[in-house]
Order: sequence, then C-alpha cells, then structure tokens
Amino acid sequence: LTEEEKFKRIEAAEAHLKAAKGQRDYYNDQCRQAKHEHEAYKLMTGSHYEGMMHYSFDFAQNVTYPSNPQQLGPAYFKSGRKCGIFGISCEPRCFQDNYLIDEENDAGKGSNSTISMLHHFSETYAVGERHLRLHADNCV
Repeated sequence: LTEEEKFKRIEAAEAHLKAAKGQRDYYNDQCRQAKHEHEAYKLMTGSHYEGMMHYSFDFAQNVTYPSNPQQLGPAYFKSGRKCGIFGISCEPRCFQDNYLIDEENDAGKGSNSTISMLHHFSETYAVGERHLRLHADNCV
C-alpha cells in the first residue's frame, strides 16, 4: 500500500470509531434516561407508569442440546438439536427474557418472527409504558 492509501484507511477507521462512539453514547443516554424515569415511577406506588422504557433485542448464536435421551452411548452427544436464542433486555428493570426456538419451529431471523416475539414480550412483561425506545444489534 502507498502512504496515501494507508492514510485514507486510517482516516476511514477513525471516522468509523467516532461514529460508533456516538451511537454508544446515544444508547447509554437512552438507558440512563429510562432508568431515571423508572426509578422515579417506583417511588410513586399505585400509579400507572407513563414514562419511557428502553429495550434491546438480538438473536444470539445457536446452541445444541441432545435430541433423544433414549439414544445409547456416545451418539447421544454427537447428534444434537439446534436451538436458536432471541433475547430481549429491559435495561431499566435489569430484566432479560430469552426465547428458545427449536430447529423444527425455526422461522428464520426475519421481521415477522422478530416482531412476533417483541409483541409477545410487550404483552407479557411490559409495565404499560407510553414511550418505548428499541435498540437492535446487527439488523439487516
């Protein structure tokens, strides 16, 4: 590489790091704001929460587990089933829910399955918040 190409690559890397830091700062500010509002809400017992809540979600790597407990010998550990994991974290409440998706029921990592799990989470675990902030990692 020429010195000019090296310099351009270094500039691009520095710009990327600056943008990533800006996004990380924004994320942390959203988490702090939601935690502050939720802490204030916890002091007012019996009132309906109308503050802001922050959730992060992402698909984790697949894990394997034994598929047939009746299988004999070492083959029991060789032929595992795949299980996908989708996690939703509620930062202000220090709470995370993980959805385990068996390979037989896996519909992929598309928008339909993601929205279905987010909807289930909000129907089941939400506190009635009026303002919701969502962060997702590596959504394509």
